[in-house]
Formats: sequence, C-alpha cells, structure tokens
Amino acid sequence: DDTITSVIESKAVENPLPQLGRLRELLNDRRKHKFYKCVAEVEIGTLGGDELWEMSEDEINEEFLAQQPRHLDSDGKVVRLEADDFIVEKRTLHYGRKEKNPVSH
Repeated sequence: DDTITSVIESKAVENPLPQLGRLRELLNDRRKHKFYKCVAEVEIGTLGGDELWEMSEDEINEEFLAQQPRHLDSDGKVVRLEADDFIVEKRTLHYGRKEKNPVSH
C-alpha cells in the first residue's frame, strides 16, 4: 500500500524518537487489529439525569471506579477495570434538530 498515510505510518513506526513511543504503540495496535472496546455506555436521560450531566468527566470517572466495574476479557476471565482502561466522554446529540430531540418530538 503506497498511500501517503501508509508511508507516514511506516516512517513513524520506524522512527526511534522516544517522543513517538505512544504513536508507535497505537499504530502497531491498529495493524494488529487491537482496538478499544466499548465496555459500558451510560445515557444521560436514563441514568442520573441532570445530576450526572452536571458532573465533570473526571467526577463521572471517579464515580464509575467507585462501583468497582468488571469486564470479561477475551478468555472469559473477569477483569477489574482501572482508570486508564476506559474513557468518559460526554456528548450532546441533536441530529441536526438542536433543542428538538427527534426521539421526544
């Protein structure tokens, strides 16, 4: 594959600079098809409502960790999730209709 993207990726993987260590790791994971997995989704309207929405992502992260979350790995073993195992990301979806939520309108 001779695309500019693959050339840049190859150069980054081959580059020994320590600053590119995380990039090399991510690119190698992508090549090996080791992707992030969604282990949980929390929809603001169904769990916590306004209280959860008003919390910062860090506060939600701490609250989630306090519940001692567990996940089954690919071998079926129960693994306790740690802070760096997941990402909390709050989003507002409006599907192009802004305040008129298409589900409730």
